[in-house]
Amino acid sequence: MGERGGLLDPLFHNMPLWLLGLTWFGVCLLAREAGVQLYRWRKARNPAIGENSIAAQAHIVAAIFGLLAFVIGLTFSIALERFDTRRGLVIEEANAISTAYLRSSLLDDPDRSLMQKTLRDYAQTRIAPEGIWDEQTEAQMKLSLALRTQLWDQTRTAVFPVRETEMASYFLETINDVLNIGTRRQVAARAHIPTRIMDVLFIYIAVAAAVLGYMLGDQ
Repeated sequence: MGERGGLLDPLFHNMPLWLLGLTWFGVCLLAREAGVQLYRWRKARNPAIGENSIAAQAHIVAAIFGLLAFVIGLTFSIALERFDTRRGLVIEEANAISTAYLRSSLLDDPDRSLMQKTLRDYAQTRIAPEGIWDEQTEAQMKLSLALRTQLWDQTRTAVFPVRETEMASYFLETINDVLNIGTRRQVAARAHIPTRIMDVLFIYIAVAAAVLGYMLGDQ
């Protein structure tokens, strides 16, 4: 079963990153103001509430924002690890496609021309300059999958007459690397930080802003 959608999925998938940042900054400002208003309301009902120890407030704020820093650091660690994984797979796939293209030159025409053209077309579908997953990238991925099937059919046709030779074995190994690494990269491209973690992080940021506003009170 796939991952269930998070509470903030519409924001993550339908808004540019800069707009999402500005929107959540506004939410934090509103949360802080809500905390201030709550403090003022409680102080109006109980004037002694303003006599709380400054040191105690400082410890509470430090604990809240210390935990926030830990959660943000952990989230960045997860994101960086997945980014490094995807970057490594890009290098592996580029090397595998390059090797397959060079080894396909050992084939006779028309197999050589067909294989090299398919590999060039396939390499173009593996480029994602924007680094985001949108409708264009989805269509590009479908074309990539179709070219994988075409690539394997052409490989089978090309090596079948010489399937018992070492060259056929080496060439099949190279094509298998291209297909396998492509599949791994496709899976890794969709492996983002779980939306539930992002939900908790963003909600905690808003709560921290509200607590900060309450602690500062009229200051």
